[in-house]
Amino acid sequence: MASPQSTPISKPDNPPSETKKEAAPIVFSAQGQPQPDTRLTVFDRQFHVHSMVLKLHSGYFNAFFEPKNEEPAPEPAPGQFKYEYITKIDNDGTWFPGRAADTKDPAGDVKNYIGDPRAQETAFEKLLHIFYDRPIRIKDVFELSVMTEKAQYLLAIPKFSLAFHSALHYDGVLLQQLRQMPEEFLPIAQKLRSELLFREAFVLCQGPFHAPKLFNIADPNLRFLAWMKHTMLVDQVLHAQSVIVKHQKASNGYMKYSLNLMQTRPDGNVSWPQLMRRLWAQPYYSRNSNQFHALNDAILPLLENNLVLDRSGVGAGFGRYLEYFLSVELLDDELPWDTEEEQGRVVM
Repeated sequence: MASPQSTPISKPDNPPSETKKEAAPIVFSAQGQPQPDTRLTVFDRQFHVHSMVLKLHSGYFNAFFEPKNEEPAPEPAPGQFKYEYITKIDNDGTWFPGRAADTKDPAGDVKNYIGDPRAQETAFEKLLHIFYDRPIRIKDVFELSVMTEKAQYLLAIPKFSLAFHSALHYDGVLLQQLRQMPEEFLPIAQKLRSELLFREAFVLCQGPFHAPKLFNIADPNLRFLAWMKHTMLVDQVLHAQSVIVKHQKASNGYMKYSLNLMQTRPDGNVSWPQLMRRLWAQPYYSRNSNQFHALNDAILPLLENNLVLDRSGVGAGFGRYLEYFLSVELLDDELPWDTEEEQGRVVM
């Protein structure tokens, strides 16, 4: 049974670790539960867990602990495990947790695994922490991607999605990476059915305005959607430019002076987000004049800030968003999944 992995995420007695190999098994405890009845071996790392917890949060384990048309597993002898899962390598080089006693799915040589075993061990351990309602920290977007893929394979997206969103608001590293490489977060948000994360990444992919990150989006359908929204944004900017030109003379030269100040980019072109911010902020006209209302109507929509996770208050044409417009919006029916689908859907 192949895992759909791709390249580019309860208090145990042992905390999550990044070491290459654990000398002792990582034993999870749960209040009101007996000793763990399941042993999971993921490459070089061994976990002792409760089958009840796995079945509760993972559709994969819920289906495979007691397969149909098979007798229930016998009660183990004292000190032994009722269930045992090991790492199995499929023909395509991916891995999955398979029953040790299942001869129909013989374990392949772990040396044939095409990815990073240590990253898989850590991601799986952190998923177990989530199953036991323990806090975790996702160190970067790569680990988030690995955890998302494994949660998807284990049919555990709803549980993982809730835990991820609870931590996302306070994870400075992930939020910084979201600003730096939003295109990497789009496929993750799509798998998690996360409207919050998808919209945030989508807005950030529209910048910088002169060289938007949307062209780095791997999925051609998502890239086309982002490009269509960008053309609409460009049309808005062109309209604002025409209004600026029309009312430039009435500003007694002040607007022209501001335009000249904006010739600051290395390529000699105007920084339009910065210019729009300055024209809106400085009173070139009386606020009761027709010129003011015309400029306000053209520029203000471009300066709207549709970011939610970034609570800095920094807007378009300023600070870290000096070259960004943050006004792009996505309708619900433009999201690349069925918004009525409940599995893994988190609306925040």
